[in-house]
Amino acid sequence: MSKIAWLFLFFSISGVALASSPPVLSSYLTLGLVEQGPDGTKIVPVKVLKPGEVIAYTATYENKGGSAIDGLVVKIPVPAGTTYVRMGTSPQPAEASNDNVHFAPIPPPSKDDASIFSHYRAIEWNIGNLTPGQKRVVRIYVTVDKAS
Repeated sequence: MSKIAWLFLFFSISGVALASSPPVLSSYLTLGLVEQGPDGTKIVPVKVLKPGEVIAYTATYENKGGSAIDGLVVKIPVPAGTTYVRMGTSPQPAEASNDNVHFAPIPPPSKDDASIFSHYRAIEWNIGNLTPGQKRVVRIYVTVDKAS
């Protein structure tokens, strides 16, 4: 076999291996204090949490592999000692769960939101497909409960 034929065979095999590489999901979660200022709302680092403060949990998911991730569903638990608040959970729509197992759409704002939200233990999103190199960010807001 000639050098050109070997070279062609090598690149053909290499190309096939790269095209079928598996998806690799990378994720990380950050926590920040939500502050209202003259320039609007911003999320800043926090060292100590105080009752009544609003905290943002931001989860970032990225497909670092060579093929798509299909049917991606992601969830952020509502930590113990906090209460979910409807402050701009993103993206919309999202679903909530009282038991971390059964999820249903978050109802539209109403006068009894506070009583409904206090029972939420997790928020979930159906992201769908994540193509190679694509990144998605989801966020929830919670308030730190008063000590009992």
